[in-house]
Amino acid sequence: MLEKMSFRWTVITVICLLGCLWISPNFIKYDPKGYFGKAKMVLGLDIQGGLHLVMGVDVQAVVQEQVSRKVKDLLTQFKDNGVNAQSVSVTGADKTSIEVLTGGAQNKDVITKFIEDHDGSTLQIVTATPERIELRYFDAVMMDMKKHVVEQAIEVIRNRIDEFGVSEPSISAQGNDRILVQLPGIQDAAHAKELINRTARLDFRVVSSELAPDKIASLVEETEKKGNYKLGENKLTYQAYIKKLNEDLAAQLPKDTRIVFEKQENAASLEAGRRPFLIRTDSHLSGGQLEDASVRPDEYGKPEVVFRFSNEGRKLFAEVTSKAAGGSIAIVLDDVVKSAPHVEREIDSDSARITLGQSRDYNATLAEATFIATSLRAGALPAALEPLEERAVGPSLGSDSILKARNASIISALAVFLFMFLYYRVAGLIADLSLILNVFLTFAVLTTMGATLTLPGIAGIALTIGMAVDANVITYERIREERRKGASMAGAVRDGYHNAFASIFDANVTTVLTCLVLMYYGNGPIRGFAVSLAIGMVTSMFTAIFFSRTVLDTLVTKFKMDILSGGIKG
Repeated sequence: MLEKMSFRWTVITVICLLGCLWISPNFIKYDPKGYFGKAKMVLGLDIQGGLHLVMGVDVQAVVQEQVSRKVKDLLTQFKDNGVNAQSVSVTGADKTSIEVLTGGAQNKDVITKFIEDHDGSTLQIVTATPERIELRYFDAVMMDMKKHVVEQAIEVIRNRIDEFGVSEPSISAQGNDRILVQLPGIQDAAHAKELINRTARLDFRVVSSELAPDKIASLVEETEKKGNYKLGENKLTYQAYIKKLNEDLAAQLPKDTRIVFEKQENAASLEAGRRPFLIRTDSHLSGGQLEDASVRPDEYGKPEVVFRFSNEGRKLFAEVTSKAAGGSIAIVLDDVVKSAPHVEREIDSDSARITLGQSRDYNATLAEATFIATSLRAGALPAALEPLEERAVGPSLGSDSILKARNASIISALAVFLFMFLYYRVAGLIADLSLILNVFLTFAVLTTMGATLTLPGIAGIALTIGMAVDANVITYERIREERRKGASMAGAVRDGYHNAFASIFDANVTTVLTCLVLMYYGNGPIRGFAVSLAIGMVTSMFTAIFFSRTVLDTLVTKFKMDILSGGIKG
């Protein structure tokens, strides 16, 4: 019995220490590398104020542009392969269909076969007559294309927001053609919208090997110290920082080169962790010559990135890869390096691929491949963004909400604590301690998950307190029943917890399942409520069952204390 009790206390101690580690970033500033707790809890717009934007993405215009490009591509393919067609043009009320005039019945079968062989997986033949063929993208391809447009716009916006300096922005798709942008702590709406709507610039640059990486990092550090400036300090944006840094280093860098940075893996922002690259400026290939980029499995089943250039882009890409042969090419979006793949030799074709190695984890490889493809498309298919909704939440409203929510939580918690003590005495104090531990662990888990705490989330925590104390009440009433039957105190505690477990477990599981449904179908505030409540239900199983029973067993068996004295009476 004592060994079992010792094991329980060891588990409780370990979990409490882990909770302290997870929640510590909210109170202590330290380098999170190697720690479980990676950042402080994020406060939502309704608490700290900020900017709420809903941006409409002109998906249809991008689709029409893609169809126009496909028309030009078909004309080139027909010419290169000796296929006779009178004309190829865009048609349809929505400008998303392609019309091919065959020039005669003798060409119809040849054109049809060519399309089926070369574009059979993307284009479908809607109608076909001896004189005319109408083509249209498959619905699945069209949906995927539209999805890529929204993903591309999100990537562009995220790249902009990193420059703005918002530590925890929320950027997500809303429907098929809208993007929700929430910027906590930001009040300058005009600047934010101007930054978001700025045209993206994608470049392929040769990575220079004239300076070693350590030397580049050393130059950057020395220049920052000498100039007394640093990225993110004194409202120094990334673009301004890059410009100033390269101006100060102009005399020390090789001719026709400049320094840009890549955000390190797992870093929250460029300020938190970045890697310098020395790129050449005398060879240039922009995203304007890029037609498409996608992810597909290679011959080993591993994800790789495949991208395609226009005719002009093919020539420029051949020149760039010729200069970079044996080295690397940096894919740079708005002066931020998104990837720097190795180039083995000159690539003279209208398409190329980026392989990511064979020994890496599949999910990590797929995530990186998707990220690179999205970054490439961000420069290839710029979509117009239209502000549809704008709300600015003032910090005074957030402070007032925090004050009221805090007061309400404190008053309700004190009422619960007082009731439990007056009605259950010693056992009530243990229940109160369980509630405190439950709230502590809930905040610890929310912190390490990087969840955003909103007012609905605080409401979820308040509801957690009520449901968690209910578990203690059920258990104590079961103990009372066992005492009435004449059971000893130790036996009453054992049987009371055993008989109450099924009811408590059932209530918590059904609540968690409800929360999962709310998280799946609900929007932001509802999800915040569901997440905090679900976490609270899980932690309450530990505090109301495991922790409180361990404390009661210790008091009863080791200290021979009658926990019912003055409280739970039989």
